[in-house]
Amino acid sequence: MVKNDAGFDSGFYVFPYGVFDGDLNMAIDWVIFTNRLRGWRFYRWSKPTLSFGKLQKVENSKTLWKKLKENGIDLVRRPTGGRAVLHHNELTYLVVDEVGKSLMADYFKVAEILIEVLKRKNPAVEVERRSRGTDKFCCFDAPSWGEIKVNGKKVVGSAQYRKSGYFLQHGSIVIKPSEFEELVFGKKSQGMDGWLNGTPEGLAKEFEEYLISIGGVVIEEDDPLWQEVLEKAFEVREKFAVHI
Repeated sequence: MVKNDAGFDSGFYVFPYGVFDGDLNMAIDWVIFTNRLRGWRFYRWSKPTLSFGKLQKVENSKTLWKKLKENGIDLVRRPTGGRAVLHHNELTYLVVDEVGKSLMADYFKVAEILIEVLKRKNPAVEVERRSRGTDKFCCFDAPSWGEIKVNGKKVVGSAQYRKSGYFLQHGSIVIKPSEFEELVFGKKSQGMDGWLNGTPEGLAKEFEEYLISIGGVVIEEDDPLWQEVLEKAFEVREKFAVHI
């Protein structure tokens, strides 16, 4: 394997773009991770979905969760850490790779890929170089090191899970604010208007083309490997569902 400038060994997979229910999205990513399939995946959600971090407490807000359900917003539990993310008007990514020298080094390694593509669309995009810890409910209330911002505003939120020499990183690239933000968070919290032009599908395509150019191997939808991932994901999707 040859290591590219971004620090990823060539031969990693570029999984198919798709739109799935929230629990199935998380299950797909979990299967990719537990089978140590190094690679990237970009995807969307079949309906607006609020995802909670692996250890985030949600039991005290059942009234709000029921209200969200009534408004067509799904709820899921991510296998990664971090805080709540509203998946709407955004593009989600998954990265699975071997752990590097440190947690911070791996965040910055992923950020280099994100920046390479996003800067082509907005030169003001930059990586946060310090941690701004917060106990807020929403992931996008403050950027932390290795995350992406524009004019100080966090536009890509990320979180990791690490085990047995591999990491799973999730990230949400908010293309424009969601009309459900105030219902979910009580205020406008995620993303900013006008920082990024285009569609989630178009952005996913740009990322996929770049990843292929640095050694990524495309997995098509009819590839047996992808079909096996989906089959296993259907078996474990309930693990990530949130029932109120």
